[in-house]
Amino acid sequence: MVNQSGSPYLWVVKSPISSAVALKRETYNLHVIADHCEDKTRALAYPYVRSVIETPRFIYLDPSHPTHDAVRYIDLIFLPEMQHIQALVVIVERDKEPNEVATWMVKTNLKQEMVQGGIIYDSRANNQ
Repeated sequence: MVNQSGSPYLWVVKSPISSAVALKRETYNLHVIADHCEDKTRALAYPYVRSVIETPRFIYLDPSHPTHDAVRYIDLIFLPEMQHIQALVVIVERDKEPNEVATWMVKTNLKQEMVQGGIIYDSRANNQ
């Protein structure tokens, strides 16, 4: 889906587990970028966020949300500016329709990515 004039969303896409996931302009401008202006990888990763939601490697419950109203989408991306393959983790809140992107982060190490509630979606398992 493409952003309509006057819409609060930059874009809306379909994910493998929900009807729609959206990125709000306000979330992008005021939280993802402004609150993390020292982290240039967030802006560099923006072109990949939609595809990670549409075709993630894994989706799992966000352990920092005990009520499980949020999930994490994850896949590997290559940022030419950084010269290595990194993980892009996108946090999506499921308590709204459409579901909304809360934030994302680029990670070089996945040791902190705890999967306490189990995997909701595994792209390889779902394609067999």
